[in-house]
Amino acid sequence: MIGAGLAGAACAQALALRGCEITVLTSGGGASQLPVGLLAAHLSVNDLAASQLSRIGVSLTMAHARRLLREGLDWQPCPLQQRLLDTAVKNGRLRQAASALPDWFTVHAEHLLHKHAAWIKPQALVSAWLSKGLQVQDATVVALRQESGWQALDAQGHVIAQADAVVIAAGLQSLSLLQSCGHGLQLGQVDGAVAFSAWPIDEPAHCINGNGHFIGGVPHDQLGHIWLSGSTYERDTFADATGQGVASLQANRTRLQGLLPPLLWPRIEAQFAQGQVKSWYGSRCTTPDRLPVVGPLTDGLYVCTAMGSRGLSFAALCADVLADEIVSGNSPPMISSALRDTLRPQRPVLKVIST
Repeated sequence: MIGAGLAGAACAQALALRGCEITVLTSGGGASQLPVGLLAAHLSVNDLAASQLSRIGVSLTMAHARRLLREGLDWQPCPLQQRLLDTAVKNGRLRQAASALPDWFTVHAEHLLHKHAAWIKPQALVSAWLSKGLQVQDATVVALRQESGWQALDAQGHVIAQADAVVIAAGLQSLSLLQSCGHGLQLGQVDGAVAFSAWPIDEPAHCINGNGHFIGGVPHDQLGHIWLSGSTYERDTFADATGQGVASLQANRTRLQGLLPPLLWPRIEAQFAQGQVKSWYGSRCTTPDRLPVVGPLTDGLYVCTAMGSRGLSFAALCADVLADEIVSGNSPPMISSALRDTLRPQRPVLKVIST
């Protein structure tokens, strides 16, 4: 297993639970280093594949959190208000879509209420997944080679590890690893920044989304409790960290002004004005259709990547899909064959290159 972020850790534990011997090679956890993330189902007018998959994924991740994490410290169920900020026509269609899913949403005048949502500290979930008897090795893999199985190589071409099969779950690094062994996928990069600071009021957690999302009242080791908001979407990388940081902070500030309730916004605005708000920067690995890539590329070479900004929703589900196929050759029963096909590397929207 290459990668120990949400995708890699989820795949490692799923395969280990099915009796596989797993070694995890990692040089960082990507978006799993975020202070906190929002777990919530995606809602679309026509109930797209992303929406259907996200509901299954949210249920699975919730089950993992209840079993492995400390409620109130590592995660917390939190009713989520989805603000309706689009046109009246689209808002009406979203209300109709939500009304068709009464187990998941309640429709109100100005917002939709997600009945199944939570904040989760991604690193706590990753650590819990990796603690289940797995071998984790800190190593930077720069290339793969097929020779008596699969070999992971370092920058000097030395063999770090060797196995009959390898799963690439390395986010943006997945593309270079695939190219190193003659394969390719149409993967993209979207940079972004979240804003966070100390929670300025003595109230329970607030979770709001619409144009971005806001999580408030999360326990934090240094700041007591924090709020977090984001993320921005930047097509260009953070070449000018200072200038881009100022722009991203302002973008999150502007977004929050339209997202937060009138009683909360002045407290948050004051923190921006006093320079108390910090940013966390990261990059997402994405595909043209914004769905993960899960499955085999060739004999013994598998991929589970491109979770985009929905790693908490997709990682556990994608891990079960891949692990069941590797071990038994079947997809798990909770996912239809049509939905499974939307995740395959060979789907039409992706360009799969093998040399």
